[in-house]
Amino acid sequence: EVRRQHGGFRQGYFGPDYELARFKAAGPEGVSLAKAPFPDGYSAYGEAEVGWDAVRYGGLSKHLKLSLGVEAFTWGRFDMDGRVAVQLFNRSVEVALKGLAVGAGQPGARYLGAAEARWRLLGGKLYA
Repeated sequence: EVRRQHGGFRQGYFGPDYELARFKAAGPEGVSLAKAPFPDGYSAYGEAEVGWDAVRYGGLSKHLKLSLGVEAFTWGRFDMDGRVAVQLFNRSVEVALKGLAVGAGQPGARYLGAAEARWRLLGGKLYA
């Protein structure tokens, strides 16, 4: 997908980063998203999701999923969001690693890394 930002309109003005950016956008200015300068220009956005299942009657049941979204701007900024997750033990346990970079390649970029583990209880009706 190729995008154009012009005249104050920005792609991604809604979503997870938008909530934080309402208070302070990525960049050295330290201002809210509404007041942060955003150069006119173009960007290329790509998103991929890859999964793998291995299921055998009465035995092995694993699931692996990788998702990655990247946006590169003509003025040197990169935004990335990725997650890799694996389900084990008849899909009762899921372990995932997540990463997010907003404004990479610019001063004041923000990065987030997280890991999570989920365990299904009560036949999958509840996660812990």
